[in-house]
Amino acid sequence: MAKSVTDDFRVSVRDWVAYDDKIVKAKNAIKRVKEKQSQIGSGIINFMDQNNLQKKEIKISNCRLQYKTQSKITPLTKKFILNSLTEYLDDEEEAKEMVKTLYDIRKRMEICFIDHFNNEEKATEAVDYIFNQRKQDEITTIKRKIQRTPVTIDNGPISEFAQNTIRTPENTDDEEST
Repeated sequence: MAKSVTDDFRVSVRDWVAYDDKIVKAKNAIKRVKEKQSQIGSGIINFMDQNNLQKKEIKISNCRLQYKTQSKITPLTKKFILNSLTEYLDDEEEAKEMVKTLYDIRKRMEICFIDHFNNEEKATEAVDYIFNQRKQDEITTIKRKIQRTPVTIDNGPISEFAQNTIRTPENTDDEEST
């Protein structure tokens, strides 16, 4: 590592990794809590079903729990559309070509603009103009990635501020014991 790396920089890198570790642990804790909530929710729903309480509200402290039924429609994913078109047309190649056109934003736009302008050349020109107006911005971030040949910064101390943040009462290091 270059000699221009300062101690402050080293501490900043260690702090960043410590915060990243804290985020990973917090996400895992949230996942465990959501799983537990889902299990309990399933039990509540089963009880309400068995006791004909679907139209009742459960009042608890400052909120109410309601039994709700929602319709969920299969999302229009590329795979779903391809499978459906293949089945409908009984021709996988034609279905693939149609899906390719459907997911090509330029073609979709062009088709809409042809209908609007009644002129394919004008539609193509409008689509090209729109795409040429687009700007590409670069956003610089750092992400944690384990390298095959890592650059090593020793496991020295992290800043006091980072230590205090990691030692908060909302400690996510421990799994809930049941």
